[in-house]
Amino acid sequence: MRTAKDIFKDSLQSFGFTGYQMDSVGALYFAQARRYDAGVGRFISEDFIKGHIAAPYTMNHYNYCWNRPLDLVDLNGMEPTAGVIKALMDMLKCDETVSYIFYTTGENSDFTDQANWKKEQLESEGKNVVMIPIANANDFVDGWNHMGMTPDGIANIEDVEIYTHSNETTFIFIDNTETEALSISGKNKSGKAIKGISDLSYKEIENLNIYGCNSGNLSTYFIAGSNIASELSKIVSGDVYAYDGNVAFGPTWTRPFSKYGEYEDRLSNIQKSYIKISVENRWFFEPMGKLRYKEGKLDGKCDE
Repeated sequence: MRTAKDIFKDSLQSFGFTGYQMDSVGALYFAQARRYDAGVGRFISEDFIKGHIAAPYTMNHYNYCWNRPLDLVDLNGMEPTAGVIKALMDMLKCDETVSYIFYTTGENSDFTDQANWKKEQLESEGKNVVMIPIANANDFVDGWNHMGMTPDGIANIEDVEIYTHSNETTFIFIDNTETEALSISGKNKSGKAIKGISDLSYKEIENLNIYGCNSGNLSTYFIAGSNIASELSKIVSGDVYAYDGNVAFGPTWTRPFSKYGEYEDRLSNIQKSYIKISVENRWFFEPMGKLRYKEGKLDGKCDE
């Protein structure tokens, strides 16, 4: 963006949109390490920091901010940094901290009781909880993308709890449906288009807990390279917790009711769908239970 001119065609203010100082003789902007030509949107000399083929967008040594000027800025002519969008989001942040509970409500997929129990647990810790019932895939996507938005600004997101049926690649919001779901690829197992991870916005979340069966399936993670939990961990800043195995709630003979409560999550005594996935993947190990994922990678097992 060029700056305003006086009657002698000199710049009234030598610093334009990029923050670089304009050279009125060459009509170029001085970016410390090199000069920038606003007319073509490119630097006129090669970048000192070379790109890498693993990140193809870095290979053009003359681009400004990897062709992403809306959310990145280049302060010194050498490499982009988080810019405009992050700065605006930071300005809108408020001191409020919120936790969210997503839960499906349909027949044979009603997790209302578990969600209400979790709400009581979080509120007993002094946390501000927002409940988000899910009747279909759009409810989940809209609820996710609006997380953190409050009348006072953008709140900090502490805990997010997701109660839904799932398999290793997909959240299933209505039982026995092929369309009201969200998968890694944006397609179901029949190849039909459904909601996908790409429909969800990046969120700064401290902890995300998923209570769907096999959402953290280990065999799929190692063989296919990802599962629904590991993919979600790429679009949140904190830890994602999910189960390798079928999930159940409440007491069992190894977990006394007095300690764990009526709707505490645990590995199920029946591992039917886990066994089916294991057979398909030629995986001959017992389910590991709750696992932790971060930035797309397995980050450890959680103590039960």
